[in-house]
Amino acid sequence: MAKKAANQKEATQKTKNIKLKDGDSPSGATAEKRAAKREARGAKQSSSASSNARFIELSEKFESVKVQPYRMANVYPVETKIEHPKFGVGFVVNSLPDKIEVVFEDVSRQLVQGRK
Repeated sequence: MAKKAANQKEATQKTKNIKLKDGDSPSGATAEKRAAKREARGAKQSSSASSNARFIELSEKFESVKVQPYRMANVYPVETKIEHPKFGVGFVVNSLPDKIEVVFEDVSRQLVQGRK
């Protein structure tokens, strides 16, 4: 037992003595990785802003269109105004046989359709 404890102590000491390369952090993430993550977050935020602008544009264009409740079993053509129970009101901007792209106030999402 004493030998095992001594080996563990020696292994711990060796890892403490490892020198990090310039820009590395103890967790292994480099400065480049952190910068890439920040950039991705920024892109996501700007995507959200453009989605919001598109939502406002579609809201004004289809103000008089009646809202249909979203159901996975239904099929929705483009320019349909739907209300999702979690995401709220949105506008169908692309429709495929099994999925739709919907612009909501915060972000565009892909939802299933025609599922029986």
